[in-house]
Amino acid sequence: MPSEKTRTMPSSTGRVKAATTALWKVRDTSRRTWTTRLVVIGIVLSALNLRPAITSLGALLEEVRAGLGMSGAVAGLLTSMPSLCFAVFGVTAPGWPAASGPPR
Repeated sequence: MPSEKTRTMPSSTGRVKAATTALWKVRDTSRRTWTTRLVVIGIVLSALNLRPAITSLGALLEEVRAGLGMSGAVAGLLTSMPSLCFAVFGVTAPGWPAASGPPR
């Protein structure tokens, strides 16, 4: 029978590694959640900030046309540009690499 001095405790290194790994997974998930929330909040605030710039042109169109000397066709093209940009970028955005998330 081994004496008290030579008896060793079972190694707890495996449990420590598992606990550390679990803790880092929780931190990564928490960080990813906060990052996602901040990005969504940023997009919403940007949308609210840009909305007046896009929608107010129609109310000021006569002053803009007179000030810049535009024809009716150019003024019509100017007011349709936001809608055209929304359509083009809305269709092409899902295919962009950044839209699919980080590579795994």
